[in-house]
Amino acid sequence: MAGRVNHLLRVLRNPDLRRLEVAFAMFAVAENATWIAVTVFAFTRGGVSEAGVVTVVQLAPAVIVAPFAAYAGDRYRKDLVLAVGYVIQAAAMLATAAAMWADSAAPLVYGAAAATATAVTFTRPAMGALLPAATATPADLTAANVLLGVLEHVGVFLGPALAGLLLQGGGSPERVFAVMGTATAVSALAVFRLRLAADIVAPVDVPDSDDVVHDALAGFRTLRDAPDVRLVVAMMAVTLVVSGANDVMFVAVADHLSDGTSTARSGLFGAAFGLGALIAALGSVALVGRTRLVAPFTLALTGSIVALALLGVSDQVAIVLALFVVCGAGRSVSKIAGATLIQRVAPTAVLSRVFGIVEGLGMAALAFGATAVAIAVGLFGIRTGAAVLGAAIGVAVCSRFGRLRRLDAATPGPSAALVALVRGQEMFSLLPAPALAQLLARLEEVIVEPGADVIRQGEEGDRYYLIEHGEFGVSVDGRPARTLGPGDGFGEIALVRDVPRTATVVATTGGVLHALRRDDFLGALTGHGGLGVATARSGSLLADDAHRVAGDDG
Repeated sequence: MAGRVNHLLRVLRNPDLRRLEVAFAMFAVAENATWIAVTVFAFTRGGVSEAGVVTVVQLAPAVIVAPFAAYAGDRYRKDLVLAVGYVIQAAAMLATAAAMWADSAAPLVYGAAAATATAVTFTRPAMGALLPAATATPADLTAANVLLGVLEHVGVFLGPALAGLLLQGGGSPERVFAVMGTATAVSALAVFRLRLAADIVAPVDVPDSDDVVHDALAGFRTLRDAPDVRLVVAMMAVTLVVSGANDVMFVAVADHLSDGTSTARSGLFGAAFGLGALIAALGSVALVGRTRLVAPFTLALTGSIVALALLGVSDQVAIVLALFVVCGAGRSVSKIAGATLIQRVAPTAVLSRVFGIVEGLGMAALAFGATAVAIAVGLFGIRTGAAVLGAAIGVAVCSRFGRLRRLDAATPGPSAALVALVRGQEMFSLLPAPALAQLLARLEEVIVEPGADVIRQGEEGDRYYLIEHGEFGVSVDGRPARTLGPGDGFGEIALVRDVPRTATVVATTGGVLHALRRDDFLGALTGHGGLGVATARSGSLLADDAHRVAGDDG
């Protein structure tokens, strides 16, 4: 435990990492606060129908731009991509505030808001590419990503709460955009102050456009040919349909409880949703190692659907807050469990592309949920409309429950021993539940005979190894260096530095290893599966610690 805390403190003491984390924290708060603000603005103008339409208007361009944004960090300097992204977001937020203050035409206001939502798509990929350049060891990189995940959930909670405070007492949506635009400008300044070597943040080679198109289509072909993968992806989309509905319900319920006089409580309801998501995410480690995930997945999804259906029933603020907490918790658990199910059933070779499709489909599902709840509430009122939508989604989920249970039985999870083996590695000890589950799903068992060479000095490195059983001798330049046994790992040096193997490892006895391919290993550390090449070429992940001279097993 002390070691984990030390890694987190090292991240906070590092000036560049501290700037990156603080900048991202302000971004996460601003992203969620402005989403509430523009929804309130649209609801005030045209009711629930306009709020639903505006959600689609904001998400549509983001869906188109997101795939190109993901490549920006490979095409250009990573720090500049992140900083310029923050500058564009700040400018778009301030432009939205100015348009609102000037009572400009709705298309101008919503266009500026859509520009904000589109610019947001550059931040997460750029952060994922930049963090490896600012960290010294794999454990520090993991700690930085853990903090990033916590800040993400804090933003989901704190952003709506601050929006609610700014909307109270006669506040206006433009005030929210102005404050958050200023905060995001500070994020840009923090990134511009980074002191990272130019070669570390330099662009790397990316596939030709023809290769990119072919690779993207491979994910779609998997969905076409693999019904199990298609089923889980569809169920994950349902969770985001519910979330999209909640985005509109924050404002609709606030208006309903105030008899049409105020939407200020929408921020409070959004914060309750974020609080539920944060609590569930912190407790999601309990899902790691479970052999059956359909039960928590369906329970969480069902809970969020039922809570959505009941949102219009009660006039008690405390009850409504509790329902939004359930919605947030259900979203978090179902997202984590669903992602783990995908990792179990999708082919490893196309897993990243399948998740890319999930991201794009997720934005479409959010838009669909917002539109659906706007239509339902517009036709039937908030009480009946929420219940009708919840019932419709519930029927869709129940009709697939049998197939999900059969899928769960056919795809058992990792053993408790394997979970303990991975958790015992210092560099993996801080991994959040989703990343740990993904790593476990990609491990390959390797049986070795006595005397077998596992890795040879001078060869190219392509795997990291964990020892479950057996003893292994390490030699450097032909001289014995150390002996490895159960619980040890080796092979990381060549992977993160992109250099030949620095030692030879031979099985002294027969043994069982678990291998992790290079890109999967680097993806686990960075939280970004596509960063293998960029991370390895940065050469900054491992410090040259003197005490590791005999332990450079890789």
